[in-house]
Amino acid sequence: MTLDRESKENAVLGNRSLADLDLDAAYTTSRGSLIEGFYLPCLSVANYYDRAVGYFRSSLYVLVGVAMSDFALQGGRIRLICSPSLAEEDIEAIEKGISVRDKLDELLLAEMRAVLEDPRNRRPVELLATLVACEILDLRIAFRPNGIFHDKLGIFLDRAHNVVSFTGSANETFPAWDFDGNHESVEVFKSWLPGDAERTSRHRAFFESLWEGHESGVTVCDFPSVPKEQLLRLQNPDGVEAAVATLRRTIRDESPLLMSRTTPKVLQEHQRDAVENWYASGQRGVLKHATGSGKTLTALEICRRWLTAGQPAIIVVPTEVLVAQWRDEIDAELASIAPAVLQAGAGSDRSEWADLLPNFTMTGADLGARLVIATTATASTDEFISRVRGGQHLLVIADEVHTVGSPTHRKLLTLQTGGRLGMSATPERFGDPVGTTAIFEYFGETLQPEFTLSDAIKVGRLVPYDYHVHLVSLLQHEQDEWVAATDRISLEYARLPDIAGEKVPTEHFKMLLIQRARIVKRAAQKVALAQSVLRTDFRQTDRWLIYCDDQSQLVDVVRTLRESGFPTLEYHSAMRGSRSDTLHYFEERGGVLVAIKCLDEGVDIPSIDHALILASSTNPREFIQRRGRVLRKSTLKFSAEIHDILVTLDQGGVRTLIDSDLRRALQFAGGARNLATSHELEMLARQSRRDVAADYEPDDET
Repeated sequence: MTLDRESKENAVLGNRSLADLDLDAAYTTSRGSLIEGFYLPCLSVANYYDRAVGYFRSSLYVLVGVAMSDFALQGGRIRLICSPSLAEEDIEAIEKGISVRDKLDELLLAEMRAVLEDPRNRRPVELLATLVACEILDLRIAFRPNGIFHDKLGIFLDRAHNVVSFTGSANETFPAWDFDGNHESVEVFKSWLPGDAERTSRHRAFFESLWEGHESGVTVCDFPSVPKEQLLRLQNPDGVEAAVATLRRTIRDESPLLMSRTTPKVLQEHQRDAVENWYASGQRGVLKHATGSGKTLTALEICRRWLTAGQPAIIVVPTEVLVAQWRDEIDAELASIAPAVLQAGAGSDRSEWADLLPNFTMTGADLGARLVIATTATASTDEFISRVRGGQHLLVIADEVHTVGSPTHRKLLTLQTGGRLGMSATPERFGDPVGTTAIFEYFGETLQPEFTLSDAIKVGRLVPYDYHVHLVSLLQHEQDEWVAATDRISLEYARLPDIAGEKVPTEHFKMLLIQRARIVKRAAQKVALAQSVLRTDFRQTDRWLIYCDDQSQLVDVVRTLRESGFPTLEYHSAMRGSRSDTLHYFEERGGVLVAIKCLDEGVDIPSIDHALILASSTNPREFIQRRGRVLRKSTLKFSAEIHDILVTLDQGGVRTLIDSDLRRALQFAGGARNLATSHELEMLARQSRRDVAADYEPDDET
């Protein structure tokens, strides 16, 4: 795609095709999710999907309903050949003169009634019926008079005529594709690879022959009219999006209605290794695990072993929201030992914890399992620290450990303990080497193995995502301000003290950088571009999160979107009403949630499937957290989209990107499914200038 939207001062990067997908040659459920690793990525970019299988069940749409809605809206079409189950008596009846058509009517109507007797299946069948009614899905029936039709062939085709075909053990059913279902595997072939081109061509020819009924020994016919009429009565009259939305609400509101199952939380290999390496490191270490890694479960396994030995523990978290989330996890994962829990901070009065804290932290196995959970602000006070009975018997766990390295909270690092565990996807404090050093000196080195965001996507703990970049130019007066600020920064940079060959930023220099960054973050044309993006991409079933820089920008965005008719909520520290009620409403109804920084850390809204970044700092922790926030798994959510607004400068008639924006964008694009965005950004990077001072934007953690 060329950058040709200069009249609107923006551009969208990233066309997608099957050839852009990073597909493996084979997939198996013992090593990851067939749905998230293969099926959904292909469905998201294909326009045609042909499938010949022995068995099909509408319950599959519990897994792929939302993606199927996207597929339908982009003009996708499905041809499905499947087979009824012919029992011996059915074959005998056909041999005695009962027409195949009558027998198929009987079998399919009986199966439909059996399926609908279970209320869990009503909504998936509704979506199936709606797809058939809208002529998105064309069903044909295949059978063999003296056996079963058991082919398992699938073919994806995109607008560029790329083909991905696959064969293997998986039928088109819920257990076949679900992560916790059957053990299945498929082999994948790609038409753009010389070794696969002939195979994909042969697969397409075979399917066409089968679809037209030209394969000997197999009878293929249209879906019989009588059961089809019964099926169409179940369609959603408002179309595919409405059917998907109904299915989503039913699963959310009536769980365990649809395909409910309980999966015990068992430590994965990376979690088990981290626990053992913590002990091998003298009960010290920092868990550098990304969102979706299950680092809370890893920490609670260490906590469980510590408490079982009759020793107390303290868990420190930065926010009240995280206190509540940890309490829920403690209740679930430590139920077998039922520890006494003392909460400090997060709404608890000093009188509720101060007198009990010494008893909760003193040594003594006869006192039972005792656990203190405290906010970082409370745990770093003189009163809290003075009342803790420290020593080798005590374990301290710090979630989002980067927060305890700030000057305000560093006093916490004076606690005398035996076990110490820090946790964060990004434990280093950006622009604060003193705080970073203090963290690692206290908690110990990073534990192996690290677990990255890419690792989490690969094993199905986070959903894959597509990344779309939109460009916006500074207005002339904004560019003039930016150039003037850059000149001041350059002069100040030359005066910075040099220690061991490195520039040491002064407070005045940091302030100049912050002032210049605000020009970019608050670029006037961002609000109109946000409105344009939503007009193009927003659908009623979506849950969008928009990140703003400050209150003023948030107010402008909220007003503009509401005036345009978008269901818009705001979330920030100064908002009226209950923040928790707002999040609950958003979780239930969807729409657009406009937020400032307070959503970066500790707020879990896994149903968010779209993010729009209007403003971000150069701090890697901030944008890594924001990306992880939208990639969390949720019911009927199998992928996500991130839209990022980048600011360009006019330098001698050439549009160049701000370096800090470009670095973030390249990192985001590197982990996305749509590879074309990376290529476009690399072209822009070659014409953008390097700004060394941009590396010094200070960490704004308190």
